[in-house]
Amino acid sequence: MVQKQFPEAIGADDFVQRVEMALHAFGFSGENSIGEPRPRCLKVRSDLGTGWSCVPVSSLFGENSGGEGARQGGQRRRARRPDRACSTGMLASDPSPAASSYAPPLLAAMVNLCRDEVTVTLKQKIDAVFGASFSTNGLGGVLTCGAVGMGAGFSHSPICGTTGKERYVFFSFPHISINSRGEVGPMSRPGRPGQSCACGALIKSWNEIRSEGLTCNCKIPGVHDAVDPEYSILKQRIARRLRHEGETDESVQQLTLTDITKVAERTISDDLEFLISKTVDVNKADYAVITGVQIHNWAYDFEDESPNLEFVAPTSAYVVVNGQKTHIDLAAMPPLTPRQIKMLHGGSQEVVCNQGGQSTLRAEDPPYAYDSKDARKNQKKRLESYISLIKEEGLEGVAALPSTASLQQAVTLKGEPARCATADNSTILIDAKFTNDETLAAMRAELESKYRQATK
Repeated sequence: MVQKQFPEAIGADDFVQRVEMALHAFGFSGENSIGEPRPRCLKVRSDLGTGWSCVPVSSLFGENSGGEGARQGGQRRRARRPDRACSTGMLASDPSPAASSYAPPLLAAMVNLCRDEVTVTLKQKIDAVFGASFSTNGLGGVLTCGAVGMGAGFSHSPICGTTGKERYVFFSFPHISINSRGEVGPMSRPGRPGQSCACGALIKSWNEIRSEGLTCNCKIPGVHDAVDPEYSILKQRIARRLRHEGETDESVQQLTLTDITKVAERTISDDLEFLISKTVDVNKADYAVITGVQIHNWAYDFEDESPNLEFVAPTSAYVVVNGQKTHIDLAAMPPLTPRQIKMLHGGSQEVVCNQGGQSTLRAEDPPYAYDSKDARKNQKKRLESYISLIKEEGLEGVAALPSTASLQQAVTLKGEPARCATADNSTILIDAKFTNDETLAAMRAELESKYRQATK
């Protein structure tokens, strides 16, 4: 059902593994000064006995940055003998000087996703390989950080000791939900009855452009709604992109949510390319760009037994090394087997993996799922067990929390705070005197009218 909407979609774990292996061939490895340093590379021998290749340890043991349990899990995985499966065959220790002295170059990963908390699932997978990433997130994935924001991320990148260059990897993905029933848009979220949706900002843009018309949403570039800056910028850019691609007030009525998500991806990816052209100095840095659409294929009811699956539909993958651009074919990278995916996640037989088309799929679990149904069930069991023990020991009064009234009294501040922010001091209201000026309003209306006529 996912590949019906996005034929090129592959499982998110499979996608990240393919990206890591492909980028490693061009000198981009999972070590980043923003995050925790990664282990050295190990030699891998092919199952077919065709030779050795150097593979970063991060691709084999899938470390993550989420919580104490995750850190302990990573330590346990690192403590094992290096005899686990990987994407190119069986891992084996190699005593040669090349294997022992190899240290992966450094890089900075920059990730652009929607602000929705469900997108953290993909971010954590990227961070597990490339270290803690610099975020340029925006509502709907709209890229608003500008050249200064890009430069801030660059300034955090370490310098490669062998080349003297910086290395960046740019990831950018708007997102969409296609639930287990194949419905495009609806999404079940934990603790919330009924169906939510993803991406809410893109769905709202899609609905308003169809109901209001395309032309009226093509605002003058650089103008945004002060109350909804990111959303208004997102909708305007999508509207202008649609007009640029030849759509009309009439034709946009036929667009689906899948269509508008793909338009958003093209818009955001091209905006990223523009910012890269204005900010990256290829004499000082090598970089890679990976773009696409993040797809949530979750259960119709979050609490049911259906697995929550994550996909990525890649649209662009390339590297620029020494000023030379090389496009990457991620489909040429072999997928991990279900057994190998399980090994990456500690070898637990509880990890649900299966083959799906040309990809390998894994049910999301902690720490990669931002809220796991298993974690919620375990939390409830722990609470029930705790309450049972307290009752058995007759400690209800001793272990009880203070009353709500006494707790409120204890935490209530005595007197007034040194400063309390107030709505009437907002820059939005300070600037309102200009937006309410009749002369300025008339000039703005005339400019918008000329802009629409000039671009027809």
